[in-house]
Amino acid sequence: DGKIFCRRTACDCQNPSVDLFCCPECDTRVTSQCLDQNGHKLYRSGDNWTHSCQQCRCLEGEVDCWPLACPNLSCEYTAMLEGECCPRCVSDPCLADNIAYDIRKTCLDSYGVSRLSGAVWTMAGSPCTTCKCK
Repeated sequence: DGKIFCRRTACDCQNPSVDLFCCPECDTRVTSQCLDQNGHKLYRSGDNWTHSCQQCRCLEGEVDCWPLACPNLSCEYTAMLEGECCPRCVSDPCLADNIAYDIRKTCLDSYGVSRLSGAVWTMAGSPCTTCKCK
């Protein structure tokens, strides 16, 4: 009826004439394996892994990487946590990375000094503590 339906071909690795480009997981040749970026881990053709916030794939001995796709977030405040590749929702605006600073809004520091939104200062009496008006 003029409609096209497609599906991935089932891979039968026991079949000697299997198409290795379509079924890279069936490729057991040593030359088709890949070393990871650190040179420590060996991947088979068709394997996927994440490295430095990139999705990587081994295909016939070649490594191809592309940026990791992060989910779209529908929340007001987001933050990138240490060691993670994608932002996540946070409820506390003080923890957020995506704050738009409005200089009409201010904060009062511990001495009652008015600070502009976005301002950063060292806490009086505690030189190793920095504060930020969010």
